[in-house]
Parts: sequence; C-alpha cells; structure tokens
Amino acid sequence: VCSSDLRGRVDVGRAERAMTLVGNVSTTISPNAFFVIGSNGFRYIVVVDRVKHTSTCTCPDSKNGNHCKHRIAVGLFEVSHQIEQWYAMGWRT
Repeated sequence: VCSSDLRGRVDVGRAERAMTLVGNVSTTISPNAFFVIGSNGFRYIVVVDRVKHTSTCTCPDSKNGNHCKHRIAVGLFEVSHQIEQWYAMGWRT
C-alpha cells in the first residue's frame, strides 16, 4: 500500500486526518478491498494491488490524481493489524 511515490507526497496534515479514519476501515468486501467511512460520512472503496504495491479509492480527491487520506488510512489499518498478529504470536521487542 505504501509505494515510494506515496512516501514522497504525503504531508503531515493528510496523514493526521488519515489516522482519524483508521477506525472507520472495514474489510467486508475482499482481502484486497476496504470500505472507509470518510469524515463527511460517505463510504468510499479502497482497492489494494499487492503485486504492484499501489491502491485506488473512489473518493473525489483520489479521482483527481491525489493520494487521498482514505488510502493512507487503509495502509495504517493494515500495519496495525499486522502488529496485533505479531503480538498474538508472542513477538516482543
């Protein structure tokens, strides 16, 4: 989900807004597609291409070519769930 293009374009404000959306992410569509409830209450779909390490979103910001906060929220959601799995398996620092 986090390509080199993303790392260069994400600003702190957008990342902070995305963090508030992590709790609004659900995986009810498929393992590679996520619903994200935006700050405006609309539901967007983020699809992750795990082979190309890219993602798309149905929101207007993403359709305008930007890396939207919904796509960032899905990346943060996936990282947080990976960390939970590591702890469940007994991983400690």
